Amino acid sequence: MPDKEGGKVLNDPYFWFLLVSLVGLLGFVSIISLNTGLNHDELEHVHSAWYVANGFLPYGDFFQNHNPLIWYICAPLLGFLGETAASILAMRVICLFFMLGSLAVSLLITRRLTSSLPAGIVSLLLLLTSSFFLASAYQIRPDVPQVFFGLWGVYFLLLFIEKSSGARAVLSGMSLALSFLFLQKAVFLIGAAGLVFVFFNFRDRLPFRYLLLFGVSFAAPILAFLAVLFFNGLIEDYYITNYLVNLNRIRTFSPLRTISRFADRDYLFLIFALFSLPVLLLARGSDRKTGSLAFITLLMVFSIRFHDRPHSQNFLPMLPLLAIGLSVFLHRFFERFKTPAPAKILIMLLLIGIPFRNVLPKLHSSNRPRLEAIMHVVENTGPNDPVYDGNIKFNVYRPDLHYFWYSVNRGKLLDSYNRVTGNRFGKYDIYDLIFTRKPKFISLFDIDREDPRFEKLMRMYSSTPYLDIHRLNKEK
Repeated sequence: MPDKEGGKVLNDPYFWFLLVSLVGLLGFVSIISLNTGLNHDELEHVHSAWYVANGFLPYGDFFQNHNPLIWYICAPLLGFLGETAASILAMRVICLFFMLGSLAVSLLITRRLTSSLPAGIVSLLLLLTSSFFLASAYQIRPDVPQVFFGLWGVYFLLLFIEKSSGARAVLSGMSLALSFLFLQKAVFLIGAAGLVFVFFNFRDRLPFRYLLLFGVSFAAPILAFLAVLFFNGLIEDYYITNYLVNLNRIRTFSPLRTISRFADRDYLFLIFALFSLPVLLLARGSDRKTGSLAFITLLMVFSIRFHDRPHSQNFLPMLPLLAIGLSVFLHRFFERFKTPAPAKILIMLLLIGIPFRNVLPKLHSSNRPRLEAIMHVVENTGPNDPVYDGNIKFNVYRPDLHYFWYSVNRGKLLDSYNRVTGNRFGKYDIYDLIFTRKPKFISLFDIDREDPRFEKLMRMYSSTPYLDIHRLNKEK
């Protein structure tokens, strides 16, 4: 869509300020995405990709409680790059591209609502300086492609509202389905977008075929996935691990716990973004597309209360929508009050400069120590040597001791699983597993040091140069 400003934008110092800021921030985020430390969740998905690459089936052969598409995208990298640190960094690059893709779709949506390239760039700057967004936006996790395809679903929905067509209905439904296949928590965005789609179909008395096309294009990829699960005998395991276990977690916490971690850094963005939503929804003359986006975003904000363990990644789907809404609001504000370029630059400096100070320390983070520990384990084990790493810190390329290979400590997923399966793994005993399997490396994670067997365990293992990694002593 052409900009209303036309060629004037090239002579606008505000536009050049935004463009230079965008280029600098994209370079900054690209650098930190390759260097920042790898966390527990990322290595969980690297290890799951390794399992898949070696012919193991999720849910049946090893525990997982996420939808699987991210592992099948990452697994081929292990065939090209091997069991190396490079494979892990390549997976980070894949997720970085998904993040950049999400930024591109955010730009497209904002331009569609404002016909303004500067407004589109503003939405990206708000995200690239947000600690909340950057906490997980480029990490190796299914949330990242979930957001990418979810935004495409919203984009094609807005195009459909603008001008109904079968192609737009199909593309919206299929994009939302792909979002779900990466992570089942996409159901919140799917529900919100579905409500809007159905509303406009009935309000505008559109032909029934649009609802049919939307529904079929959404259902087809999911039915294909369920068929694969069925023919591999995984339906029951999938239902238990992805739904029953997730809905019956023992340890939960409030969304306020996570929000409070970022509110002092992103307070301007969050306050103004939340303020803009009811304005965009209720303001006189607000167009259908903008009102729909505001409605979807508000539902996404309210949906967070249904998450029982809302970490930063659970907020990812709503943050681009909040940034788009705020950029649309700012664009209309600037237009209405004919705000001069210096004033707009000053406002943007406040909105992106203050939070950026809190993002800068990421430059000092390094994933090298973690990668070195991972490769130390790989280089000192054989392909079939088991490893115990219950907190997922160093074992990504070797088999585990048990179906439950993480979240085994008290009150976590193992306990939740036993709770909904009649105590299927109630006899889980890490000491018995270690003494029987004799893994080449162990951590002391969730190992009871008061247990009388602890002294025997420590005679079997010696410390290594890497924190909390212990190596099996050579048998004489």
